Parts: sequence; structure tokens; C-alpha cells
Amino acid sequence: MDPIEVVPNVVDIAIDRLEEFFEAAAVPGFTGSVEVSIRLLPQAGYEVEYNARRRTVEQLNSSKEQAHALSSNHRVNMVRQKIAEWRPRLRVFLPVLSMTGHYMNGELRSFETTDTGFGLPKSTGVVKK
Repeated sequence: MDPIEVVPNVVDIAIDRLEEFFEAAAVPGFTGSVEVSIRLLPQAGYEVEYNARRRTVEQLNSSKEQAHALSSNHRVNMVRQKIAEWRPRLRVFLPVLSMTGHYMNGELRSFETTDTGFGLPKSTGVVKK
């Protein structure tokens, strides 16, 4: 088995259930295919860790009193607007929608994937082992 490439902000999904579905068809006499749909649950978006680091740059012509003033509605709205602009890029993403395993006499011959069309290299979708 090849080692899995470590990529920042990418988390491997648990594959035990996936293996169970495909292993169940790996029996003598089974010729056909098994399709397994894969869906990312909304709860995955809540399993994100945030860490903030704040750096202060002191401006020569500002007073200390201004530094401790509360944010105005205008400033808060500007923050929300800028984050909203970035919102489409702040998503948990699983490019594979389904996997189909093709069997001959219980032996897995190939996989075919259906993907979202985003984030995967262009390929035929068929991976032969």
C-alpha cells in the first residue's frame, strides 16, 4: 500500500464502511458491480478548528484612546461583507460522489468514480488495480 500524501487542510475520510460494502461482494460466483454513494454530512462543517493570532501595529499619529474604542456597526458590517465574499472558498469538500466496483467471479477488477467535477485531475474515472 502506498503512503498517503500529506496535504495541508485535507483530512482523510474513514474508509472502513467503504471497505465493508466492497468486501461483501468479494465472494466466489459474484460477477457484477457494487455502487457506493458517498455524501459529506453537514456536521462536517462544524468540525473545524479556528486559531487566531492578532498583531498590532502602532501608528504614529493615533492616540491610545482610539486603540481601545469599540467597533462601530460600519466596521463590523465591513468585516461581515469581506468574509461573505470569501465564503465560497471556505468549504469542506469531498470531490467523489460515488464509487463503483466491478467484479468478476468475486474478484474486484476495477473502480469507477463519479465526481463533482471540481478539484480532481481530469481522467476517465476508471482505476484498474
